[in-house]
Amino acid sequence: MTTRMSAAEYRARFGVARSPLHRIPLRQHREGTMNKTEQAYANHLRHQQLLGVPILAWYYEPAKWKLPGTRNTFTPDFLVRYKDGTEEWVEVKAAWRVKGGSKYEYKPGYMGDARTKLKTFAGSFPHLTVRLRWYHPAHGVWEEERIL
Repeated sequence: MTTRMSAAEYRARFGVARSPLHRIPLRQHREGTMNKTEQAYANHLRHQQLLGVPILAWYYEPAKWKLPGTRNTFTPDFLVRYKDGTEEWVEVKAAWRVKGGSKYEYKPGYMGDARTKLKTFAGSFPHLTVRLRWYHPAHGVWEEERIL
């Protein structure tokens, strides 16, 4: 009967180096730089202004908000101000296809932590209008969900 080797024993015996991938951190967002989805939404806002939608101005990551709890902050992607004096805080997410659904079913793509922070932000500041927007590639439109 043979005994099994652990992964560390195998690497030591056969001189196999550990994969360098275990040391690569996940990409982190750099403040002030847009990802592709955020760039597409900024282009959408510019296009809307040219078409005559009453957008006075829009700002990318204009503020970092302190949320309840220890070291919890949230930075919405956009602040959109309209000519009638209203404003909305917009969080932009990529679209994920619904697993097991048709090729036309998409949902906003974010993990639990992002959803929790978004709902906490909207609940902590009820006087603000908070929206989640994502691009629906099958329909070619920006879909939205009002948070709280």
